[in-house]
Amino acid sequence: MKEYDYSVIKDHKLYGFIGTVFAFLPHLFRNIRVVGKENVPPTGGRLILAANHVNTFDPVVLGFAVTKKHPFFFMSKQELFGNSISALVIRNLNGFPIKRGQHDHTAIRYAGDIVKSGRTLGIFVEGTRSRGEHPQPAKPGVAIVARDAQADILPVAIYSEKKGSVFSKLTIRFGQVIPHEELGFDGSGSREETQLVAERVMDEIRALWDQKHER
Repeated sequence: MKEYDYSVIKDHKLYGFIGTVFAFLPHLFRNIRVVGKENVPPTGGRLILAANHVNTFDPVVLGFAVTKKHPFFFMSKQELFGNSISALVIRNLNGFPIKRGQHDHTAIRYAGDIVKSGRTLGIFVEGTRSRGEHPQPAKPGVAIVARDAQADILPVAIYSEKKGSVFSKLTIRFGQVIPHEELGFDGSGSREETQLVAERVMDEIRALWDQKHER
C-alpha cells in the first residue's frame, strides 16, 4: 500500500466532479431527501460534520448533501487503503486513513489541520458502521478533533428504513450548529471530558435520527 502523505492537504479534483454528478441524484432517485440544509453554514469557518454511519456510501451521501457549500474530507479505516482500487477512489474523494482501535495521533492531528485550514471534516461518530438498527454509542474522536481545532460541530443524521440498501428511502437531516464554546469542554483535557462531549453530540444525532422521514 502506498503510504498516505499526511504532510499536505490536497483537494482532489475528482471530488468536485463527483459532487456535481451527485447533485442530480434527487432528480433521478426520488427516495433521497435532505432536510435542514439551510443549517449548513458558509465555508471558511472551522466546522466538523458529525454523523451516524449506516453504510459504505455514507461519505458520498454526505458529499451530495453539502457539496455545493462544503467539499469535505473524511476518515476511513486503514484496511480500505490496502486495496489499490479502493484506495485510489477514497483518496480522490478526500478520504484519508485512520487506524481503528488505537489512538492514531498522526491521523487525528491531520484531521485537526484540515479543520484549521477552513475545510470541512466529516466524522462518523460511532467510529464504524452501526451493526444494529439504532445509532450506536459515540467514540471520543469527534470531541478530540473539535477540542484541538477549536471547531464547531454540525450534527447530521442519516436515516434509512432498509439499512445497507442503496435504493431504500433515505433522509439526511441536518441539525443546528453547536458552537465550540457550547460543546461543554471543561479544560481538563481528560478522556472523561472528551467522552462526555462526544456523547452529547451523539445525543443530538439520535434526536435527529428519531424524526425518521418526517418533514
